[in-house]
Amino acid sequence: MIVVFVQIVHFTIGTIIGSFLNVVSVRAVNNKQFYKGRSECTECNKTIRWQDNIPMLSFVLLKGRCRYCKAKISYLYPIVELLTGILFVFILNLEMDVFQKAVFSLLISLLIVISTIDTLEKAIYQHHLILLFALIVIIRAFIEPLEFIDLFYGPLAFGGFLTVLRWVGGKIYKREAMGIGDAKLAVVLGFILSLKLVVIALYISFISASLVGVYLIVSKRKSERIIPFAPFLSFGAITAYFYGQQIISLVVQF
Repeated sequence: MIVVFVQIVHFTIGTIIGSFLNVVSVRAVNNKQFYKGRSECTECNKTIRWQDNIPMLSFVLLKGRCRYCKAKISYLYPIVELLTGILFVFILNLEMDVFQKAVFSLLISLLIVISTIDTLEKAIYQHHLILLFALIVIIRAFIEPLEFIDLFYGPLAFGGFLTVLRWVGGKIYKREAMGIGDAKLAVVLGFILSLKLVVIALYISFISASLVGVYLIVSKRKSERIIPFAPFLSFGAITAYFYGQQIISLVVQF
């Protein structure tokens, strides 16, 4: 029972942090400082009551609409809260010390912010990439060191592949097939991956993006032609980092 209670507490804390990450992301898109003022409706600018800010629950009770102007609330908000809650439980169960769990909590939180902003605005901010790189440097310096030369295989392969794909796509379709921010994100994420894990990360990223793309087309919910790729790159890289070796072992067995 104690174990279950601890898991529930961490999930709850994760959803609250997810709600905060939503605020950070939305205010970044609107060029506002995340620490100033209370949350407001993006449509009518009314201050949101505390009882309307309960992660996930408020969205359900309000039926996905603002209490005041009845504008639709994006499903992205409860999805981010739920996902953050699940990921914090995941981090809790990792066999790591407190420092390592704190670093990976910050890393995943930053990737959620990057992915949310990319979903909202189709942009990846330079200062977020710098913060991400700083966290990965900490991982490589204090948690999982690598030989100096080995550090560059991942970013060269991950970022290089997307850069080439971006160039080829531009030549074929005569327009930007992939944002330069995606390639930069891949370079930074490549520093936590070995060459083999880059292959796994790419596979997961493109398969998951393709599945979502097919779903949006079939469900006729795809209102625009650009699908943000940062969420899939982040998902692919994190999955490859933690489970890449197990995936490789399964593939080899078959």
